[in-house]
Amino acid sequence: MQGASRYIFQRVNTRLCTLLLGLLALGCLYSTSAAARSSDLLRYHVTNATLEASLSNVELSRVATRLSKVTGWRVEYDPDTDVRLSVKFKEAPVSEALRKLLGDLNFSLLPSTNGSARLLIYRTNPSQATRVVEMRVARGRSRATNVIENELVIALDPNSKKSAAEIAAELGGKVVSQLGDEAAYRLSFADKAAADAARERLINEYDDVIGVDDNFSINRPNNPLMAADSAAPQGFGLKPAPPGNGKTIVGLIDMPVQPIDGPMKDFLLPSINVTGETKELAELSHGTSMAQTVLQGLAAATPPDHTSNVRVLPIDVYGANGTTTTFDVARGIVTAVNNGATVLNLSLGGEGDSPFLDSLITEVRGRGVMVLAAAGNQPTTAPTWPAAHPDVIAVTAADRRGNVAPYANRGQFVDLLAPGTSKVQFNNQTFFVSGTSTATAFVSGVAAAHASAGKSQAEVQYYLQRAFPMRTDAPTVPGPPQP
Repeated sequence: MQGASRYIFQRVNTRLCTLLLGLLALGCLYSTSAAARSSDLLRYHVTNATLEASLSNVELSRVATRLSKVTGWRVEYDPDTDVRLSVKFKEAPVSEALRKLLGDLNFSLLPSTNGSARLLIYRTNPSQATRVVEMRVARGRSRATNVIENELVIALDPNSKKSAAEIAAELGGKVVSQLGDEAAYRLSFADKAAADAARERLINEYDDVIGVDDNFSINRPNNPLMAADSAAPQGFGLKPAPPGNGKTIVGLIDMPVQPIDGPMKDFLLPSINVTGETKELAELSHGTSMAQTVLQGLAAATPPDHTSNVRVLPIDVYGANGTTTTFDVARGIVTAVNNGATVLNLSLGGEGDSPFLDSLITEVRGRGVMVLAAAGNQPTTAPTWPAAHPDVIAVTAADRRGNVAPYANRGQFVDLLAPGTSKVQFNNQTFFVSGTSTATAFVSGVAAAHASAGKSQAEVQYYLQRAFPMRTDAPTVPGPPQP
C-alpha cells in the first residue's frame, strides 16, 4: 500500500478519496492536473487484443496505472525511472504496442492461467520492477449468482473535475449511496446491458474513475428457532468494567440488534444504521441473537471474578431490506472501525468476491483490526466471501462431537472450528441458534476477551487456533486469558 492508503479512521469530515486510493491499492499515482489528463488516451480493445495510445509527456507511474486499469494486468515497474512518455499510435497488437509505448524501456509480459497477466517494466533487469500496480478492474461481470447486474461500484480520483453524480448521469445511471466524503460510490442503471456499457466507458473513457467493481447482494441470515423446552440460557454473570478503563469494541456487522433485558444490556453500545432505513422487528432478529452469542463467548473466556471492558457495537447493514450488499458491508466496516472497533464480527456472507471489499479488509487488518466471518451453511467446500479472504479468520460450526456440523461449509479457506449452537432469550422466550454465524459470534467474544487482556492480534489469533482447531476431535473449551 502506498501512503495514500492512510485513509480510514478519520472522521467523515475528512476527504475520504484518499481512502479509496488505499482500498484499491493504487497509491499516489495521479499527480498531474485533471486538465492535463483530459487529452491523454490509452485504450485496450478486448475483442482483438490491441492497444491504442495518445500520450503527451505522461510520467511512467500514470502509464503503469492506466495499463493496469484498462487491461486488468498486474503491472510492476521501476519506481526510480524518471521518464515521461509521449507517443501516439492507432490500434496495434499488444507486443508491438508496448514497444511503441515504452520506448527505450524493457518489458516482459508474463501470462497466467490462474490470475492476471504480469507486465514488468524496467531499465536493464526485471528485478528493478519493484513498484506494483494491480487495479483488479474486471473487464466483465462476475459469474457469481449474487452479483447485482444493474449496479457498479466506482472510486474517483481526488482531483476529478466531475462528480460521481455527473458521471453517472452521463452514463444513464444514478448514485445510490456513497462511502465517506466523495470516495466510493454505488451506481445503479436501468438494466444489465446499461451497466455493462457503462463499465466499458468508465474503464476506457474516464481517467478520473480509478476503480470499477461489481456489487453483490448478501441475503439476511436465517432467524433463530424457538426452543422446544423452556430451559433458559446459562446465566450471564459478567459485569462491565467501570468507565474510564478504555474499551475493546466488537463491531457486529449484521441485522438490527433489539433491546436486550438483563445484565447483557450494559455491554451494548448504541446501534448505528448505515442504510438509512429502519424497520421495527417483532420477532427475534439474527443481529440480536449474534450479540448475545458474542457476549456468551466473552463470558466463557473471562475469569468469573473479573469485570470486562468489552462492548458490542451493533452496525445495522440491512435496515428494512431483505438483503444487504458488499458495498453496505464495506460502509459498516468503516463505520465500526471509525467508532473504535478492533474486532469485527461478520456473521454473514455470499458467493461473490468483491475486490473493493477485499482491499478494505486488507487495510483494516493491517491496522490491527481482527476480522472474523462465517464460513457458510450450504454445506460445500466452495468459498464463502468475505470468510475466504486471506486476512479474515473463517469460522465453521462444530457439532456436539466436535466434528464439522453436517450443515456447515468446510474446505481449505476455513481456519477455525467452534461450537455451532447457543441459546438466547427474547421476550421471555428461549431460542436455539445454530450455524456458522453462531460459531463466529462465539469466537469473536473469546477473541475480544483476550484482546481486552492486552494480547496482541498475533497472540489472540494463536490462541484461537489452539482453542478451536480444524480437526475431527472436540475443540478445546476456551478458558480465560493467561497472564
